Amino acid sequence: MRIMIKSGVLLIIFSMLVVSLQAQSRLIRRLQQETEKKIINEIIGEDEKKDEKGRSQHDSNDRMSGQNRRGAGLEADAPDVRRSIADAGSAYETKDYIAAKRSVRNALWGVEIEIGQNVLKSLPTSVAGLEYIESRDEVSSMGAGFVGLIIGRQYQGKDDMQLQATIGNDSAILGLAGLYWHEGMYMQSTEQPNQKEIRFQENRAVINYSDEDGYTLSVPFGQSSVFLINGINFENENQFMSAANQFSINNIKNILEDK
Repeated sequence: MRIMIKSGVLLIIFSMLVVSLQAQSRLIRRLQQETEKKIINEIIGEDEKKDEKGRSQHDSNDRMSGQNRRGAGLEADAPDVRRSIADAGSAYETKDYIAAKRSVRNALWGVEIEIGQNVLKSLPTSVAGLEYIESRDEVSSMGAGFVGLIIGRQYQGKDDMQLQATIGNDSAILGLAGLYWHEGMYMQSTEQPNQKEIRFQENRAVINYSDEDGYTLSVPFGQSSVFLINGINFENENQFMSAANQFSINNIKNILEDK
């Protein structure tokens, strides 16, 4: 039995992390809210029931009972890099090393978010007749480690065609995937006709197809980066690849300085 080690597996895992990132954060917030509500009810629930018996109808009418239907949430603010650096210096002078370390991390996070924004601005606003959805632009960072920096842009057009472009950078799992590529440990399997290795803008890449998810192109580059693009309802591989080629890996690589 021939053992085959495939970086495609790692890329699939990473793409799943990207897709589920926002959903997971929403779930965590909801669980936190439900937990807090349950604790409050258990602590003051009995007293609240007693109080409600003696309340007047006027008091109950004053309480808001409707459901919120408007609001844009909170604005995403990246750390002030200059302020974080200054705070780190002040904390270091007073030998508050924990605070200094925290401020340095905030500064690095702020720089990473700014780099991500620059990459996002460099991406096309229109691809193969599909227009980008501004409200779904994403730049998020978990810091250096398993996931790292994620940059995402979504496009939509007629005939239910959709395109999702995602760039991942500074991730341990991506570095491992890249190692497999460079060492030649990835081999194409004839047992998987819906997956094959190709060349994309001078980079080794993997393209997948499934009836459910459409076409997906995975392109590791640099030391620890990947370009992922998923297309739904494209007529064929050539149409999908034509859209993918409107993105420049070299341009992204230069902004990230991952060579």
